[in-house]
Amino acid sequence: MKWKIENNCISKLDVKGDNLILPWGMETADSSAFFSLEDGVGYRYQMISREVDHTDQHYRGCYVVQMVEGKWKLNIEDKILSEHSLHRTAKLLCLEDSHFMDFVMRFRFKKSYFPFAMIDGKKFQHANTNIYYQYPVREASLEGEKYQITLNVEEVQCPESLSPYMYVRDHEDEWVVHARMLPVNWDKEVVKLCNPWAKTRPLPQVLSNFLLAVPAIKKSLWYRGEKKPFTNRIMRRINPLACPIVKLKQGEELLWKVKVEIQ
Repeated sequence: MKWKIENNCISKLDVKGDNLILPWGMETADSSAFFSLEDGVGYRYQMISREVDHTDQHYRGCYVVQMVEGKWKLNIEDKILSEHSLHRTAKLLCLEDSHFMDFVMRFRFKKSYFPFAMIDGKKFQHANTNIYYQYPVREASLEGEKYQITLNVEEVQCPESLSPYMYVRDHEDEWVVHARMLPVNWDKEVVKLCNPWAKTRPLPQVLSNFLLAVPAIKKSLWYRGEKKPFTNRIMRRINPLACPIVKLKQGEELLWKVKVEIQ
């Protein structure tokens, strides 16, 4: 197994001459800002400092990031353990009180090698639905004629206001797999406009509160883009999504440790 590290993340993973992946990263968001390790993907945040060191088998990164609603430090350590396995660790420390929509360890695999995904005892064939098949589990796997990959959450740390999930998503020519912390007890609810011209900007909080006080609207918008796209052309263009936001205090930490095994 060989990897290539570029643009702050694992960009290639070579097994027997086959590159099985697209760039892996880390992601998180607050009400307005979105951070991604993949260059050029995020918006409305400032990278205050960045320290990266890597070898053929070891990658360390330390990032201090200012979001619209918070500031935190992210430490990453990835290791190749053997020809068939690697390990990823990510720890986030809040440097001030900070808001979070989620905290994600992100994996991407090429559909050409893996036509099927398994999670929570269910098997899905890639059909480009872009639906989040999301469950409160610690393991997901991908299957093809030549390779099978298993992703296992070995350790997770988060406050009671967040809970760990995993999902698989069949997007275009890839499988996206996330280990994802989501709010279960939250401090506010927001409506975001998730489209190219708004770049996932939230509505004013007063307007979000007004809309989400109507049960039918809340049910329609709650994590909408992750479950079922709008069929109405105007709604598809506006693409509103409602979600909860949790506030963590300065000094609180989030942790992911995930092992990837290839057979």
